[in-house]
Amino acid sequence: MDASVERRARAQDCFNCQTTNDQCASEQIFALEQTTQCVCGRHLCAIEFAAIACLPVILVAVLVVLNLRSAAQANFLDSSGREIRQIDNGMKQFFESIRQNVEYLAKDPRIATVKGLKNYTAANAEQTPVTEADQRLQAIFDRFAETHPTTASISLGLEDGGFAGWPDDPKMASYDPRVRPWYKTAVAAAPGSTVRTSAYYWAPDDMVLVSTVRAFADPSGNPVGVVGVDVSLKQLTELVKTIKLGDSGYLMMVEANGNVLVDPANAKNSFKPLADLGPGYTELAKSGDGVTQVEIDGVPYMVNVVSSESLGWRFIGLIKRDEVMAQATNLTGLTDFSVIPG
Repeated sequence: MDASVERRARAQDCFNCQTTNDQCASEQIFALEQTTQCVCGRHLCAIEFAAIACLPVILVAVLVVLNLRSAAQANFLDSSGREIRQIDNGMKQFFESIRQNVEYLAKDPRIATVKGLKNYTAANAEQTPVTEADQRLQAIFDRFAETHPTTASISLGLEDGGFAGWPDDPKMASYDPRVRPWYKTAVAAAPGSTVRTSAYYWAPDDMVLVSTVRAFADPSGNPVGVVGVDVSLKQLTELVKTIKLGDSGYLMMVEANGNVLVDPANAKNSFKPLADLGPGYTELAKSGDGVTQVEIDGVPYMVNVVSSESLGWRFIGLIKRDEVMAQATNLTGLTDFSVIPG
């Protein structure tokens, strides 16, 4: 009997001990959970605080980047615009001086009253000797070209088909000035006006010319002929090549009809339609004045297009986009570094 009571007492003690151990373990687990929750809570608070603290910095950084890019584009627009205005003014003065020279020649009595020039329309024209009138005009043209070194050629055509030109070409034949673009342009213009032709190719000298021409009449108002002074695109190219936009930039000139007058980056593009040169150029041909971006041969370019009211041409300033945005890119990197926690 005593043994049975003793066993029950021991069993009860074991049960009580196990219960106590379970309670202790539960209390330890609860305490650990509380500690973990406390630590996690502190970390979340720290992260939230850091995010709140960085938010203004991030916003400022974004604004800085946007402002830098906007400033870079504005700077390109301003600098390229100044260069384009400079070359535009230079071109206007250049062609204005030519216009005045052509007007002077057309009003020179020795030219306005000339008669009896050699006719080159025949296939065997080189066998026909020049006239005294031709010789007098050659002397006038020689002196003019000597005092005006930008002159590529001088042309004088008459209504009867007679022609005199500088430089003189004794072997010229099968040439009728009346069907040439420069002659037709002058005749179609308003009376008493001096006009500029579209560029055209001159095979004997293998060059593209732009003529400034003027028709003239006798005292009774009857048409007599046309006189013109030509400049080659080589001369224009040299003028445009002096304009540099940064390190990688350059300036193109395009006629109103879309033909390229000057492309310093590729001389082979001269006198070709801009729209036919490739995808990037096609976009340029369609774009209006202002800043745009195109990709040429896989390279992104920033472009400023400006039309010249006086010349009727378009100036297209191109520069690699990376060069324009170089400062913005560098400062963007510094800004990104500044928002990274140390």
